[in-house]
Amino acid sequence: MVDILKRACAPLKGPATPPSNTILPKGHRRQPNSRTLPVPISFDHNQPFSMRDGVTIRADIYRPTDSGPVPAIIIWGPYGKSGSGPLNLASFPLRCGIPESALSGYESFEGLDPAEWVGRGYAIVNADARGSGDSEGDIRWWGRGEGEDGHDLVEAIASQPWCSGRVAFAGNSWLAIAQWFIASQRPPHLTCIAPLEGTSDLHQEQLCRGGIPDVGFAGLIAHSLPGRQQQEDVVAMLEKHPNYNEYWQDKRADIGLIQVPAYIGASYSSNLHTLGSFRGFEEIPHEKKWLVVHDTQEWYDLYSRERTEDLARFFDFYMKDAKNGWEETPTVRISLLGFNMPNEVQSLPHLPWRASGAKRTKLYLDADQSLSPTAPRSAEPAVLAYQADAPTRQTGDDPDELAFKYTFPTRTTLAGPSTLVVHVASEQQDDLDVWAQLPKAGADGALLQSLNIPLGKLGLSSPAEVPDVCTLKHLGPIGMLRASSTARGKPTGPGDVVRLEIPIEQGGMVFEAGEKLVLKLAGHEMRLVDLLLLQGAFKTTNRGKHLVHFQADRPNYLERPGGMGAVGPKGQGTLGRSGQGPCDSVGVVMDPTSHSSRSRAPAEAAPTCFTEGGTQGFGTAAHFHPTRKTLALSSSGLGLGKDGLAVGNNVSDDTSGQNNIAHHLESHAAESEAPNGVAMSPSATFSPTSTLPPRQITRPRTATSTAEIDSTISRPGAVRINVKGAFIVDGTQTPATPSGNGNGNGLLTGRSSPDHHQTQDIRLPNHTAVVSHVAIDIGGSLAKLVYFSREADSTDPGGRLNFTSFETDKIEECFSFMRRLRDEQQPLNGSVPNKLCVMATGGGAYKYYDRIREALGGEIDVLREDEMECLIIGLDFFIHEIPREVFTYSETDPMHFATPGCDDDGREIYPYLLVNIGSGVSFLKVEGPRKYQRVGGTSLGGGTLWGLLSLLTGARSFDEMLDLASKGDNSRVDMLVGDIYGTDYGKIGLKSSTIASSFGKVFRMKRQAESAAEDCGPGSSEVGSEQGEDVTNGDGDADEDGGGFSAADMSRSLLYAISNNIGQIAYLQSQIHKLSAIYFGGSFIRGHPQTMNTLSYAIKFWSKGASQAYFLRHEGYLGAVGAFLKRQPRNWGRRGSFEESATRRMRERGTSGSVFGAREDEDQRPVEPVMPSGAAE
Repeated sequence: MVDILKRACAPLKGPATPPSNTILPKGHRRQPNSRTLPVPISFDHNQPFSMRDGVTIRADIYRPTDSGPVPAIIIWGPYGKSGSGPLNLASFPLRCGIPESALSGYESFEGLDPAEWVGRGYAIVNADARGSGDSEGDIRWWGRGEGEDGHDLVEAIASQPWCSGRVAFAGNSWLAIAQWFIASQRPPHLTCIAPLEGTSDLHQEQLCRGGIPDVGFAGLIAHSLPGRQQQEDVVAMLEKHPNYNEYWQDKRADIGLIQVPAYIGASYSSNLHTLGSFRGFEEIPHEKKWLVVHDTQEWYDLYSRERTEDLARFFDFYMKDAKNGWEETPTVRISLLGFNMPNEVQSLPHLPWRASGAKRTKLYLDADQSLSPTAPRSAEPAVLAYQADAPTRQTGDDPDELAFKYTFPTRTTLAGPSTLVVHVASEQQDDLDVWAQLPKAGADGALLQSLNIPLGKLGLSSPAEVPDVCTLKHLGPIGMLRASSTARGKPTGPGDVVRLEIPIEQGGMVFEAGEKLVLKLAGHEMRLVDLLLLQGAFKTTNRGKHLVHFQADRPNYLERPGGMGAVGPKGQGTLGRSGQGPCDSVGVVMDPTSHSSRSRAPAEAAPTCFTEGGTQGFGTAAHFHPTRKTLALSSSGLGLGKDGLAVGNNVSDDTSGQNNIAHHLESHAAESEAPNGVAMSPSATFSPTSTLPPRQITRPRTATSTAEIDSTISRPGAVRINVKGAFIVDGTQTPATPSGNGNGNGLLTGRSSPDHHQTQDIRLPNHTAVVSHVAIDIGGSLAKLVYFSREADSTDPGGRLNFTSFETDKIEECFSFMRRLRDEQQPLNGSVPNKLCVMATGGGAYKYYDRIREALGGEIDVLREDEMECLIIGLDFFIHEIPREVFTYSETDPMHFATPGCDDDGREIYPYLLVNIGSGVSFLKVEGPRKYQRVGGTSLGGGTLWGLLSLLTGARSFDEMLDLASKGDNSRVDMLVGDIYGTDYGKIGLKSSTIASSFGKVFRMKRQAESAAEDCGPGSSEVGSEQGEDVTNGDGDADEDGGGFSAADMSRSLLYAISNNIGQIAYLQSQIHKLSAIYFGGSFIRGHPQTMNTLSYAIKFWSKGASQAYFLRHEGYLGAVGAFLKRQPRNWGRRGSFEESATRRMRERGTSGSVFGAREDEDQRPVEPVMPSGAAE
């Protein structure tokens, strides 16, 4: 029996408060900045529960006030229930991107927020673990006793009259670790668990990993645990008992005893929990377990909308018997970090390195510090050395580290654990500690870092500003080993060469061709610290130099994640290589008879699949369900070709998309010349509802075939949408004019710039309805047109929603184009010849009403729709239904896409502020579908920029002016803070580059130019060389009348002036109306980087990061799309869409009609809406 050493807890002030019950009303805030409660909550404070040994545990219980018995979720931890302890998010840099307003303050640290979950029909039980807070006894650092306490609390909670008898656990870190121990005790009323990142072996995974003691973080945690008694002193225990014994055995959870369903979270960014999370998933002995390896940080992930909704589906299925199809969820969803590229997610039936036929691949270390797939053949022994006792601050750039590099010839992904075999000797000692890390380097060899949290959520503008802590940055997977901790034992003395096998934890990374995998070796810790105060705290026991020996008969090598799937361009992965087994890549098995999803036994360095090279995919993910023997396909990354199957992101529940993908799968396989595109069991079906069996069919070749469209989608930079069967296509067709031939039939196909952020069309492959209308939004500067088209002679279903625009001054060209639509394209859509309905919005819908009817003739209906209403309908359509449409922007993270239907954290989008920038600017507060009010406007908008630059420069088109602005230098025209102060004005937070006065230098420089011209005499062109060099900037001729300013400089200055003005007004409106989400639309933006960055920075600067600016790829077409949707066909190509659910909710409230207006086959009469008031668009 081992005597347990103990230490004091962080003292609590005052006695424990007696049990009480309070009703927290709806709208209540715990603190002024806290989240408001969306529903009333019954709050039972400090309720006592007895354990089997008579010790009393205290808990706070939050439950609904207006329901019968409900299921309970226990949050078991030692940090002080309900946010009462000293350790919380404020203890960590930048709160890990989670604002105070996101949480109620009633949540326990690392636990679920009652404000979120009580309204979902659950009771949240925040329990003080034994010895912590107001609970009796001494704090246990897990073990069997902790499990027994949790068992007893489960049974006590299940017996409460307000509980339905079903009990679960959830939480991060300690709150997750405890679940391994509690669930292994098998409480009868425990229904399921959700350990969201948790160590499962305290000694081997955290305190003494690889045999090397590291207690800095554990010491800080121990110092902060609040309690009235004592706690186990694990730091002192490790010092006294460094080797594994019965005490440490008790701290290793017996995960093989867990019987209940488990939702397991993991990440690569945690210094503490990565190994335990993966071990927990692998050792649970049943199939009702799911693993999500996210790409952020555990707390940021815990409170994200994505995690909340996913976790709710899991709990609802097991705790409420909801028929939500949870068990069809992919067993494994694993993130792959891009570092300098977007991260990716693979949905798989198992861990990729546990796939049948997975290969192990070796990279050999050479003395020239390279990594190679072939062993060095040189017979000459060599030695490399590093200073093993060099001090470290763990900032990612410490000295005395060896770095070996391998350059990938093709785009490749790595996922899984690795093992490093290396032969090392210590120059001075008979033992040695070695660390190994696998970071990523760019093509230039510079090491890269992965940000765990978007910069915008941290309130920062540059990665250089992010503190060097592991919660915010990830460098790469790491391993460590003390020679004496191995079975071979320690060296016999200084200079003795030992063979070390260093296990390296799981990692997931994406490499483009030319980028590098780096293996770093050192005698010190290389991970970033958990807290800044730990920088420099780690002290190595190494002394002198370590010598790495290279010899042909004793090779050093990295046995890497054996092949994780080469991937196609920008996110399409590849599964299977020609000639290899049924799964040689990221884990999708083609033959359902060859796979079982049951986990295999864990190993120190399991094989992983690795493939280099691959095919281009056409955007679908595959998920094999082993028990149903079905292969569910969803749109985002599946491709077929000679090398096998390409896989991308996100298995979708959308069955309409699956039917369509099955259709494409057949045709594409038929067109492929290679016989091994996809192998499927004869019993495979498309799950869950597709009735299309796998077969080969042949289609007639058409000018715009499905295969060509799919090929376009799979190109780098192209985007395919995996929602409701709708796709965005980045086309490269020749831009058409009314007299050109943009798509082969003379019709305009989209914008003139194929590399513009805005796509040419949105594909609706399931849309089979007759479409006999077009929509036009006519503003003061531009007329925006939206129309539907099908391909001539194509047997493919569906078609495209197309976007194009005309200058309003050239409106006759637009009418001419619409005539051709009526005559040539509309018959393809199934409408009656010469019959066309025009849905018109914007001020021009009134101004040009008669002219539209006259120009089009025939049976033309012109319906005028309210401008503001159409804007909201169009924006809601893009937000809720089109992924990769809405994005945030910064110079360091351009086009960071938001989740459809949510803001960037996944919260419901209402209410929000829409800033529509046309000729003028309108500000609209939107509180729900068709529920809005115009709250302001300004006349300084796109028309102002266009008009003034027409006077100041030689540019005539708006795009030409934006191009000029992108080349200019506003500091030549604007007066900056630095021009006045000579440096930053730090006291009020103004940088020297801040604009103090737009065009503020003009009067002075114009005067100087005039004076210089007078001094040089009449007719002289010599002005001073310094000014002559400054003013032209190489971007157009200097305007002599303007004092020698270039057109580009003036364009940029004016663009900044107008954008800053709009941004500040938008911020003020958001503050007045308490709105944090601000959407910018209108043709003023046009994806122009300087415009978006200026607006985004203004919102972030003035709101101090509390508000977020959002942009859209089709920002100029909100009104036109809204007008188009007002005449919605009944068999619209998208299914289960936002407008249908919103309309259903409206009808449930007693409001009739569709949120998007009447359907095409309903009776429609022209409506004359009231013109919106206000001077600005």
